[in-house]
Amino acid sequence: MSLRACFSVLIPCMVWACTESDRPPAWSDDEGSAALKAADELAGRHRVAEALAEVDRALERAGERDSPAKRKLLERRGTLLLSLSRPAEAARAIEEAGLPASGGRAAARWLGQAYLESGEPSKAVDVFAGLEGRDHLDCLPDQGTALVEAGRIEEGIHAIAAGLLHDAWRDSAYLAYGRALIRAGREKEAAPFLERHRAGESLRKLEDDALAFEYRGDIARALLVRARAERSRGRLHEAIDLLHAALRQKPDLGDAVLELARISIFLCRPDDALDILRKLPRKPAALAVLGDAEEAAGNLTEAAAAYREAVSTDRELVAAAEGLLRVEARRRGEEGDPGKEGLYALRKSARDRMRGKQLSKSVEDLLFLVEGLAMSGKSAEARALSLFIVRIAPPLGDIVLAAAELHDDPSEAFIRLWLLDRVKCPATEERFRKESAQLRLDPDRLRSLLARGR
Repeated sequence: MSLRACFSVLIPCMVWACTESDRPPAWSDDEGSAALKAADELAGRHRVAEALAEVDRALERAGERDSPAKRKLLERRGTLLLSLSRPAEAARAIEEAGLPASGGRAAARWLGQAYLESGEPSKAVDVFAGLEGRDHLDCLPDQGTALVEAGRIEEGIHAIAAGLLHDAWRDSAYLAYGRALIRAGREKEAAPFLERHRAGESLRKLEDDALAFEYRGDIARALLVRARAERSRGRLHEAIDLLHAALRQKPDLGDAVLELARISIFLCRPDDALDILRKLPRKPAALAVLGDAEEAAGNLTEAAAAYREAVSTDRELVAAAEGLLRVEARRRGEEGDPGKEGLYALRKSARDRMRGKQLSKSVEDLLFLVEGLAMSGKSAEARALSLFIVRIAPPLGDIVLAAAELHDDPSEAFIRLWLLDRVKCPATEERFRKESAQLRLDPDRLRSLLARGR
């Protein structure tokens, strides 16, 4: 064979080999799963734009082919677009993933939200109507908003109300409920619920702070911030759960330990707090809480020493300085403010009644404390403690009725309904129906809406 003939054969082969080596490997479901995992990690830290870019790169590589991994990527693209306030694009992405409008799948709730935010409430209603279980319950306020936007105002009001009966602390649902009442021409009835939403601005700021910690990957601090928000709402049980979750993430998170100690002191169980506080490094903030715990336990000498050490290290600790003055005056036998001394005596009595008992066996003693706090004008503390008791006590009508009586503001109507719905007995049922009627709500309709998700 001539040299020319040899090159005529070899050159095409060499070109083919080079082309094949430069071509990226074929896209696979494993590549799609890896991209989805990377996007989820970014989104979990609220780096949503980066997560979307990761998904878009994977979808570009996937091309026209169809596969389960590609459908999951499209579904994830839709939820990310929704987070970036691009609802119309989000709806198209989720539709392309092949989700039936009423399929009740996990992403269907996002499809409903995308339709709602892009001005297609009737489509949103159809999607929300197909949800089941927890998705159905969580989306009731959104379903109600879609119904209102679609002109079905009374249905919408009941759906949002059912959502609030499920979660009476969901700020955004109060805004939706107030707006729905205004659409119905019931501006006066809307006022307390809109005011409740407005008053929750500081708590929503805490949620922003929690999101910022998540963005930096500090999940423990995010949980701590949310725990503080729940305590500010008067939800001690939920705050305790979040603090324990924070400590599981980061066992040496001292601020979470201090928050748990403060709650133990509030519950008149200072010995529980002292077991932990005495083992912590003697930093100013820890010493100040240690002083509170020693004072609550009746150990005035130890309390004075802790407060004094805290103030000597950090003179900005005003509460510790005030505690030191208070304890020293008490040690000298001087009479203090009658109201404060009365509260001190009340807490001392509750502490002595509970000493040596498990918390779950101290319900009667905590109820004694609630009554004393309410009579002393400490209404917010009494309400918070009553909610905590409802969470740890057996389901008894008298307990939830007493808690409902403490939540007597018009803006707390759904907290009362939430309490009354926890125990089924003639007294709570009568009160539940009465409260519902005052809100112009059908109690049976509310429970029917909730039944699908329970």
